[in-house]
Amino acid sequence: MVSSHNIQNFYDKEKGIYTLGLESASCLLLSYLLSPAIPYIFAYRYKPNDMSEWWECPVMLSKKEKLYRLEVKRMEFDFQMSTDEFLDILDEFGKSGIEIFQSNNKIPSTLAIYTINENSLLRVLRHNGITSRFYLPNYHGEATFWTFDKEHFSNILENPAISDRILECNPQICNEKKETSR
Repeated sequence: MVSSHNIQNFYDKEKGIYTLGLESASCLLLSYLLSPAIPYIFAYRYKPNDMSEWWECPVMLSKKEKLYRLEVKRMEFDFQMSTDEFLDILDEFGKSGIEIFQSNNKIPSTLAIYTINENSLLRVLRHNGITSRFYLPNYHGEATFWTFDKEHFSNILENPAISDRILECNPQICNEKKETSR
């Protein structure tokens, strides 16, 4: 299938990324968006329960590896694992929002995304091996995906499971392209 979408409509020249908006998204779309060639997944500020309610789950309170069954709320953490392992358990994330980065390297303990200046963020992420990002604020909402990789992005555009959910390209990018083509 040849994509009806012009890849240049999704390219942000200033940032050097290809960006896509997706409607009615869920984490299950990650099976189509993630590159099997990129070995690691880094989830940022993952919340296993988006609701601000008490729920019971096993929790480690220290590195001693002992689990305690506790009632918790607003639990949030970062995690990383191999892309293959993540895809094997993808259905566990089916009803939640998530922010996922795919990376060529494991993320170092010293990298704290929330401390990085927005103007430096993409450069720092790329320097640390990040190749793409998927952000879904909540289940079945609108999601965004970006990547530095033009070939991978082109393959995504050609996938019917994705192309049917594509929102029009980033208006700022499209408007800039219309202005320069006049």
